[in-house]
Amino acid sequence: MDRGEAVAQGRGSLLTQAGSASGETAELCGPLTPEAVRELALRGPLYWLRVRQQPLFDAALADALLGIAVLENAQFLCSVTRAALQRLLQIAGLRCLYVNEIAPRGSPANFENASLLERFGGDRLVHQADLLAITRSPALREFYAIDSRMTAQTLDAFLAMPTLEMLSLEDCGIDDALAARFERCPQLQRLFLANNPLGREGLTHIARLKQLRELDLWATPLHVDDFEQLQQLPHLEYLSVGHTGSAKTAALGLTAEALLPRLSALTALRRLELDGINVDEKQRAAFAARFESVQILNR
Repeated sequence: MDRGEAVAQGRGSLLTQAGSASGETAELCGPLTPEAVRELALRGPLYWLRVRQQPLFDAALADALLGIAVLENAQFLCSVTRAALQRLLQIAGLRCLYVNEIAPRGSPANFENASLLERFGGDRLVHQADLLAITRSPALREFYAIDSRMTAQTLDAFLAMPTLEMLSLEDCGIDDALAARFERCPQLQRLFLANNPLGREGLTHIARLKQLRELDLWATPLHVDDFEQLQQLPHLEYLSVGHTGSAKTAALGLTAEALLPRLSALTALRRLELDGINVDEKQRAAFAARFESVQILNR
């Protein structure tokens, strides 16, 4: 599976949040020509488009796609140039867009005119100019990034967006200092922070987000005792915890025996994801009796 495809289908996923499929879907496999893309565009409106196995999606290919009547959701499992992204944002009806990477050629795309874009995600978003451009989206509710470079300036710009409700920042260097800034976004309801160097101090700041409903803390260095702070979140319905393998989870005290009473104390918690944690049949039954949904993974 392509790395971008794994990202798109994983926790805090842009694509799984796009809604139930309705309407025509299509997939384009590279290497692509403008003619092949134009032929697809002329077939009529699309609910979903996936582009993969394409080394680079450039402006010429994007120009060919501009002829499509309507495209609601698009996933580009490839690098996309800034000029191509500028054109993609002009497509009628576009609400959800994922790109593997933005190639830094030319000026950043103009997100100001993407009036319908509600969800945007990308992998390896390392250029601050691109990240700041994304924050100018007038209707963006959800932003997803993995293996990207998040600074205090760019994070502040996202948190200042009045429409933002969800952030997924996996492996983006979110430490305790950056976590202190989340309080600047009182409407934030879903926060996914997998694989970040987030510690107890950072969790203290997150625990002040009383409106938070979903939280992903997988693969962070948090100890089991730190999770008691989550009792300050009265509306927390979903939580993901664990690490890459049982050795790391055990070192952090993240055992089923230790987690069950702590997580059971979170009165609103209904959905739970345990990753890399050994759970025997008796413990599995106890978790199932307490929570509406429990996923036990071993990634």
